[in-house]
Formats: sequence, C-alpha cells, structure tokens
Amino acid sequence: DCTTFEKDLSVNVAPSRISTYQSKKMIPGTKNWSERLDTILLGAYDQFPSNWKKISNELGQKKTPDECRERYTALKLCNVKGRFTKEEDEKIIKGVEKYGKSWAIIAKQFINRTSKQIRDRYMK
Repeated sequence: DCTTFEKDLSVNVAPSRISTYQSKKMIPGTKNWSERLDTILLGAYDQFPSNWKKISNELGQKKTPDECRERYTALKLCNVKGRFTKEEDEKIIKGVEKYGKSWAIIAKQFINRTSKQIRDRYMK
C-alpha cells in the first residue's frame, strides 16, 4: 500500500492527487488488484512500455487499459522518494544522451520515478 505517501510531500504532487489519496485512504485503482496482478502488470509494462491495451491483454483483460495505467502510476508514485538526487540527475542526462527524449525508456532505469517526473526534471 501507500501509507507513506502523505508523509512524503517534499515532491511536486498535484493537489488533486493528494485529495484523492486522502479521501480514498488507498491507492487509486487498487480494487481487486492482487500481488500476482501487480507482478504481471509490471512485467507487461517492461515488455510494452505505455501500450496500455497490450498490457491489459497480458492481464487476460481482467483490467481495462485505463485501470492498468492508473494502477501502474499509483505503484510508481508510492515509491517517490522526494527531491531528485545528483545521481538521479546524472542518470537522466545519460539516458537522454543514449535514448533522446524517450521518457518511458529512460524511466525504466528508475524504480521510483515516473516518465513524467523524469521529463519534468530534465526540462527544469
């Protein structure tokens, strides 16, 4: 679960996301998700980055593409550690040098950051 989310707000999180967590007291998209489905979801994302229709198919269509996207995003957000470190900044720069601005590919190098977070950090 994401019990530390509200405690670690040193990163830029949209107020709407915070209120969603506060009102639901849970990760969005958690209804009927199991560890097994999470594992399949993460593996499918590695195989088909951001192709939510294919990812949904890998789950046996037990979840819609939107549910898969929301769950993946929620899982990634739960791992947010706060401000970017110098090492993370260097990893982003190396990723851009190697892959260009393919944020989904670069994000695979990070356990705790979404492609949007990485893009936004690079653009600063």
